[in-house]
Parts: sequence; C-alpha cells; structure tokens
Amino acid sequence: MKKNIIIAVIFVAFLIIILGFIFVLNSSNTNQSFLLLKTKPVNYSKEVDVSSEITFEFSKPLSKKETANIVEVIPNSYFIKNISDTVLTLKPNTNLKENTQYTIKISNIESINNEKIDPITFIFTTGKDTSERTRFIKSLPRQGDGFYIEYNNATNTFIVTIQSNPYDRYKQNAINYLNSNNINTNTEQIQYKELRFLQGQGAPPG
Repeated sequence: MKKNIIIAVIFVAFLIIILGFIFVLNSSNTNQSFLLLKTKPVNYSKEVDVSSEITFEFSKPLSKKETANIVEVIPNSYFIKNISDTVLTLKPNTNLKENTQYTIKISNIESINNEKIDPITFIFTTGKDTSERTRFIKSLPRQGDGFYIEYNNATNTFIVTIQSNPYDRYKQNAINYLNSNNINTNTEQIQYKELRFLQGQGAPPG
C-alpha cells in the first residue's frame, strides 16, 4: 500500500513539474519582445540586384492594417508590399536604377497585437543592371520595318513612331519586335504615335 502511495506521489510531482515547465515556456513565448530579427540583404549591402526583393523578418506576426507598417523609399520608387505572418517583403515594380543608393524607411511598425517598435531605416546600393530589358533599352533608338523605337528615361516609357501605312500593320510589327526582345507590351508603358505625313492617310491619331 505504502509503495503505491509513494509511486502516486512521485507521479503527481512529476506531472506538476512538466505542467510548470510548459507554462513557463508558453509565458516566455507570449512575452517575447516584438523586434526586427533580420533583413535580406543585410543593411548597407552593396551590389544588390536591381530587381531584388527586400525582406524584413520580425519576431511576431505583423498587422495588415493600412495605417501600419508605412514604407517610404528614397529616391522615390514604387515597391509592392506584401506581409506574410512575420515577414514584410518589398519588391520593386520595375528594375531599380543601377549603381544607386536607396533608403527604405518603415514607420508605424505594428504587430497583430498592436505592439509597436521604433521606425527602421534600411540602406542599400544597387549594382550594375545586366538584365535583357536594360541591354535592349541601352541599344535604343532602333529603326525597324516601318517603325522607330526610342526610350524616355525620365518617364520610363517606350516611344514607338509608326512610319508607314497601313498604321495597324506596322504597329503590330513594332509590338512583335518589342516582345521578341523580352519587352512585355502588356505591362510596359508604351506611347505609339505616327509621323505627321501619315495623318489624313488612314493612320489613327496619337
């Protein structure tokens, strides 16, 4: 009988110890500080790819409220922001300028539990742009079959001048030519125009 009682006491004591350990572990996780764990690439990186994503990993899941986690980029550039649990990802909408220093400022950083931390400043410098798109742009202007292609760096726009009639045929030639050079005519900014002497000869305006 005594032996059974001793075994029961030991078992209960062991159970209490295990439950206490679990409680302490859960409390530790609950009270974990909300902070930035790491970035990719690391802060002050150089030779960063012009199309590279920038990721920020935090210790707790982030809020997805519009008023939280505000991103500012200098020089002004458009990044697509995505939040997945503890990771905030910034992906440039178009390739960044090569050999350029960028500063990303993230303010009003907030977790899903409304915890906040100080604003973050992240600085990196891009390397040389070796993408096919950039190589093609650097090769402009180009003369094609019934069209002429230029590029406006200030507005990031391809300018296509249609030089022959019928307008639609040579516009399609230009579209095919751009696509064959890895320029997506469905997503790029492209301005089509015709030579003055074509107006009044079946070419649509603009």
